[in-house]
Formats: sequence, C-alpha cells, structure tokens
Amino acid sequence: MSDAKVKKLEGIYSDEIYRQRVNRSQAWLGNSEKEQFAAQKAISESTVGVAGCGGIGGAIAMRLARLGVRHIKVADPDSFDWTNLNRQFGSSKETVGKNKAEVVGHLVHELAGDVTVEIFSGGITEKSAPQFVDGCDLILDQMDFYLLRERYALHQEFRKLRHAKAIISAWCIGWGSSMGGVRIFV
Repeated sequence: MSDAKVKKLEGIYSDEIYRQRVNRSQAWLGNSEKEQFAAQKAISESTVGVAGCGGIGGAIAMRLARLGVRHIKVADPDSFDWTNLNRQFGSSKETVGKNKAEVVGHLVHELAGDVTVEIFSGGITEKSAPQFVDGCDLILDQMDFYLLRERYALHQEFRKLRHAKAIISAWCIGWGSSMGGVRIFV
C-alpha cells in the first residue's frame, strides 16, 4: 500500500470538443478513417505515466495531452529554480520555487479540461512506485540520471505488471542525452 501524496485533477470529457481538438492529428494515425478512429480511441483510453517533469518530461506530458491521451500521471519531487527557465516546460518567474509535477500537472489539465492528471509531487519512491505504475499502459522514465534508487523502484514495479506495454528511459547527461531501458511486453 502506498502512502504517496497524490492529487487527482479529473478531466471532464466532451466528445464534440475532443474530436475537434484532435482532428488534425488523426491523419497521421492510419490509412483510412476507420483506422484513424481506432488509433485515436486507443490513444484516448491510454494511461501514460511520466516520471520526471523537467526538460524532457514536462514537454512530453503536454505533448501527450495535445495528442489526445486523456489520463496522464506525472511525478517529480523537485521544484523549479532560475536555472530551469532556459529549457523546462512550466518554468517561469511565477513558478520558481514551485513543485515541477504540480505546475506541469495543472498546465496539462488546463489545456482542454478533458485530461485527468494524477500528480505525485513527492516523486517516485519505493512506496509511491506501485501506485504510480498501476494502470499505466506506457511509462516514461524522465527522472534525473543520478536517481538510481528511484529508477530501480520504478522499473521493478513495471516488471511486476503485465498491463503496461513498455517503459522507456531518456535522460540528459551533461550536454548530451541518451535513451535506453526500453522493455516491451507484448
């Protein structure tokens, strides 16, 4: 049982508004209207966990919402500081000192109002990882590179699930980036 502090912002779904807002993305989702509709439905019904809301994670969470994912979990224990303004979604003079997951989660929820967002402002820990991973179809590990214990907890919980299709890790190291840790269950 998790003792994670989780804030849930419920999305209010309107089929008419949703169809309008994802309309221009659907052309890339299949060769026929039937394929496009089926793919968009799968995207809409997916739950994606984004662990880490910094430079990569915050931008990905917003992009997922724009693509039509309607249930997103975000986790990050860190707060924005002045060094984040040049590269991190959600960072501004108004958000310096505020928790990254809280800021990103609220921005994603406010996008169209139909995205349910679960905010794990304490980040990923051994205790919060099971609740964070639970129900996810895809998990994106965008945590800081050096958070080894937290990353291990996240990946261990993923391995216990058969519902989640994949976990993907991408992190920045110095001035470069790397991607790894992809494990896909079919």
